[in-house]
Amino acid sequence: MRTVRRCPLIALAAAGVVSIAFLAVMAGAQAQIQDVTLKLSGQSCEAYIVKVESALLRLRGVTMVDIEARKGYVVVGYDSSKVSIPQILQTVATQRGAGWFCTAHVVTG
Repeated sequence: MRTVRRCPLIALAAAGVVSIAFLAVMAGAQAQIQDVTLKLSGQSCEAYIVKVESALLRLRGVTMVDIEARKGYVVVGYDSSKVSIPQILQTVATQRGAGWFCTAHVVTG
């Protein structure tokens, strides 16, 4: 009597199902990457722009910070499913020290 080995076939089928499920999850998990331009102001803020950049990059959902595009402005790339513009603005506002602080306003248009 001959026995049929089904384990490799079952394992192969299971791997195929897992692969299809993984691809479906990844297709639905597309990041909602957007850019926002912020006008920076505040006492001596420009001198501490690297601190602002570092704080923004530590914010979950921020994917890119460009402080070099235009003096006094910062462009922030962010995943809108993970972080909101008010959270980004709040992060800038919390950057302060003895004799300096920063604020940010969204540039429209």
